Amino acid sequence: MERHEKIIMDILLCTRFSVWAELVQRFAAAEQKIPPALDFVLIGNKKTIRRKPMNFNKNKKNGFTGYIIFWLSQSVSQLGSAMTGFALMIWTYKQTDSAMTVSLMTFCSYMPYILVSLLAGSFIDKHSKKKIMLVSDSAAALCTVFIWAMLAGGRLEIWHICVVNVITGFMNAFQQPAQSVA
Repeated sequence: MERHEKIIMDILLCTRFSVWAELVQRFAAAEQKIPPALDFVLIGNKKTIRRKPMNFNKNKKNGFTGYIIFWLSQSVSQLGSAMTGFALMIWTYKQTDSAMTVSLMTFCSYMPYILVSLLAGSFIDKHSKKKIMLVSDSAAALCTVFIWAMLAGGRLEIWHICVVNVITGFMNAFQQPAQSVA
């Protein structure tokens, strides 16, 4: 263990302010670079420890109320997506009397999710999670409106549902991890 690592461990283990002051003096006497992980301030010729206030709630408007709004909106979105998927499976089974077609719809939904989710994590880390969730939920809503319009017009076919399932599977690969870390 290097010398500055030992000093860091001493700082992490101490509990009294007098011990902190002694460690600061030891740093000053050692005349070595202060590790960047610690927050020290130079006051005159002395290096002193500055305690940063732990501000977890930077914007008070986005506190608990923001969390509740986020939770409710995502719950409604997931409930709507689940109901739409269930209704489409029932409609498909009634139209074709084939479990294989329903399985194909499920395959069309999960295969893009599996393939894209391998790369989606790094994309989500680099971009705004809120925007990713907004785009994903908007795409799911547009797909639902498209299915409704095709059904209302009497032109809904199985391949339409498979294409929509591919799109929603692709969007879910981004939306679910973004929701988990938001």
